Order: sequence, then C-alpha cells, then structure tokens
Amino acid sequence: MPDRRRFLSSSAALGLSLLAPRPARIRGRVSARGKGIPGAVVSDGLSSTPTDASGDFELVSDQKARFAFVSLPSGYRVPKDESGLACIYRRLELDSKGEAAAEFQLEPLDSPAEDYRFLVFGDTQIKTPDEADELDRAMRDVDGNAVFGVTCGDLVHDAMDLFPRYRSAVASLGVPFFQVVGNHDLDPARGSVRGTATFESYFGPAHYSFNVSGVHYVVLADVFWLGDGYVGFLDEDQLSWLASDLALVEPGSTVVVFAHIPFLSTSSERRGGRIAKREAEVTNRDRLFEVLSRFRAHFATAHTHESEHLFHGGVHEHVLSTVCGAWWCGPICWDGTPNGYHIYEARSGELSWSFRPTGLGDRQLRVYAAGADPARPGEIVANVWNWDLQWKVFWYEDGIRRGEMLRARGLDPMAVALYQGNDRPPKNPAFVEPVPTDHLFYARPSGGSVAVEVTDRFGRTFSSKIEEG
Repeated sequence: MPDRRRFLSSSAALGLSLLAPRPARIRGRVSARGKGIPGAVVSDGLSSTPTDASGDFELVSDQKARFAFVSLPSGYRVPKDESGLACIYRRLELDSKGEAAAEFQLEPLDSPAEDYRFLVFGDTQIKTPDEADELDRAMRDVDGNAVFGVTCGDLVHDAMDLFPRYRSAVASLGVPFFQVVGNHDLDPARGSVRGTATFESYFGPAHYSFNVSGVHYVVLADVFWLGDGYVGFLDEDQLSWLASDLALVEPGSTVVVFAHIPFLSTSSERRGGRIAKREAEVTNRDRLFEVLSRFRAHFATAHTHESEHLFHGGVHEHVLSTVCGAWWCGPICWDGTPNGYHIYEARSGELSWSFRPTGLGDRQLRVYAAGADPARPGEIVANVWNWDLQWKVFWYEDGIRRGEMLRARGLDPMAVALYQGNDRPPKNPAFVEPVPTDHLFYARPSGGSVAVEVTDRFGRTFSSKIEEG
C-alpha cells in the first residue's frame, strides 16, 4: 500500500507539473548613451528587480505578463513613443523557450532640476468627433511648460475608436503624457476582469511607476469589472506588485499615486446614496494605505466630475475636476467647478498645486449675488473650486473686511441654471444634474458693494466681485 500511495502521489505531482505553465524569463538592459545604468528598477507588472552594476537585469515572470517597464530613474528624460506620449514599457514577445528580451535606452538630463512642474487632467471623456474637437480647443488653453502629464482615466466615453483623437490632442502639448485606465476606457465585451486589452494596445500597461527628481509616481488601475458593472477595487496582482515596487523606494519619500476611481470620496453621501458607494470609491483602500504607510503619500483621482480634497491619516487625496466638465454639456462640472486642469509643482520633493479653469486664467472662485441660492435667501454665495481646509475665505462690503464666510453644503447656482431639468441644456444627458458640494461659502450683506477674497494653503490670494448675470 505505501508503494502504491507513493506512486499515485508522484504521478499526481507529475501531472500537475505538466499542466502548470512554465515561468517566463525576461532579460535585458537599461542604458544611457551606451553605458549601463545600475540600480534602475525593471518590472513585468507582477514583481520588480534592480539592474546590476552593468545595467543588466533578469526577471523570472509569469507567462501572462504582457509588458516589461522601467521605473524611470530620476535624472533622465521621460521617453516618448512615436505619437509623443510617455513610453517607459516594452511589449513582451516570448519565444518557444518562454524567454523575451527588453532593452531600455534612456536620455540623461544635462542638469536635472529639483524644481519642476507636471500636469494632471481629470476625465477628458470624449464620445463623439465633435467632443474630440472640443478637447482639441481645450488643449490650446493649456500651459505646456511641464516635465510630464497624467490623465486620470476616462480618456474616452465607451468610444475606443476615439483613442487616436485623445492621443493626438494631448500630444499636441509637446508634454509626454501618462495614461490611467477609467471605467469608460474598458473594452465593450469586457472579456477579462480588467477589460483593458484595447487600452493597452494604445497606451501600454495599466499599472506602472516612474521617478522624477526624488518623487516616486505610481499609476494604478482601480476599476474592477464584475460582469454587470464595476467597483473601485485593486486586484491582488497590483497590490503584490506595488509592495515589490515600494520595497525599492526610500522610506519617507514622497509618493504620488494616480488612479481613476477615488480611494476616498464623499460623493455618495452628499447625493443621498443615489450613486453606489462601491462605484464612487475603492472598497479595499485600507490595503493601499497599509502599503503606503512608510511614505508621504498623495492620491490624484478623478471619476466623480467634481473637486474635493480629503485626508486619511497622512494621506492627502486630490479628487480632481475634469477637462470635460459635465460630459462636455457646458463650461462647468455639476458642482460648479469650471472645466479645467491641474498644475503641480515639485520642489525638493515637496508638492504644491493649483487649478486652471479653461479660458478663465488663474481665477479660483465665482461669486453670486444675494438670492442666487433659494435655500439661503438674502445671502451671497461664493464657490471656491479648489478649496481645502487650509484655505481662508473672507468677504468685503464697501471695501471693508466683514469676516470669514460660512461654509455650507449646497447647489452651485450656475450649475442649477445650466443643468437642472431634462431640458437644460439641449445636449444634457438625463443623469447630469447639479450635485451638492461642500466648497460653497455664504454671507449676508446689507446692500453695499461686495467682494470675496480667498487665500490658499500656499499663501496665494485671489479675489472676485459678484458675477453679473
């Protein structure tokens, strides 16, 4: 009997080994001007490894790996592909032995800057050629003085044939852009859990990392397809990869995570549960917080088409307003924030940021006359679009400062005028309605001339008078 058991056991093991996929082996080199770069981190999206003293690397990988990418080291220019978008990856083609090669040739910067700018776009979300034209026009208002850019998902609105139009629009800026996958960028058939095959054919891997002057940047895919809908969720492959990626980053460093669905959001609560919470925020975010606990972390996300700053422990989440506003229905998002984009500045690893509304210069607020909000008659209303808890909002009457304004949840008056009701505007999809926001401020004047002054967390001051009309 023992011999029979040993025979059955060894036969079963042999059968399993024959069925199990062979590991893939990826070899290559990271170099600049013919010289290998030691310590550069290369990954297949599942695990990560540094290059040796000669710039060579070897990864033993799962055969499902489709890409290898270099986590661009600091001090090198962001590479571009033939279309002008950022390109730090190589597509893997395994040979009959399950082996692949991946070579990365980087260009060193003549004088790497400690201070630099990068751009972040919320949903560009084009659905028709006309909307693609609007995106082209919006790009003409973008200050392209930046080292790189990132679009945080929903590049298109279920219109995969418009990926080339998105690509040409952002490439026109001359800035190497990285892309995040959004729920509207998934394949219509969604044949896999991710459904990212078409996205990856245009833009490469859906999660990866890179470094610029001491800041570590991570792009994640946090849209998880369930078959009849999606949730905000990070799969185990990404979480495992991220742990291996961050294990090679100095603790205490600044880490910026780009994703589509917010990790934190009050969107569902503010709308009285009319949007599913699992679609508005990442359900297993605590796993991410745990992995990032050793770093100074910022999240930059989009998806909800509104502005919000949220804090959890040491993490600051920037929920970004969108380039397309309320799905290209008008000049503002449904919380009253104008269509626009975000500029970030890094100085020796510290970040600062600002919002740029399309066509409005550096304006940071809109002020409405008393009575514009029927819920608070007799009070002026100021919508301070990029507000967070460190901003100050004061109001003046006849040139005299009257004090800080009261923050309260409400509907932006312009959003009500543009979007409330199925007949406004004619292009308005049925789901676009004004949404309650927490960055409205109120005061009750006595009839004099009114102005509002705001100061952001970085000491920059902006002012505005009551919007006419």
